[in-house]
Amino acid sequence: MRCYRPRGENPRGHAYTSQNILATLYRTLGINPETTINDQTGRPIYLLDERNPVEELI
Repeated sequence: MRCYRPRGENPRGHAYTSQNILATLYRTLGINPETTINDQTGRPIYLLDERNPVEELI
């Protein structure tokens, strides 16, 4: 019989990415994560693909 012991290896809720952490950092520093910059051809590109901050940290 196996005994199940959670080790914290799987997230219980939403799995956040590094993009979400950066969005949180940018928001804290006053940088809008929705900001776009132009690439070499002049096309606008978002700073982050995932622009939702981690609300539990704010």
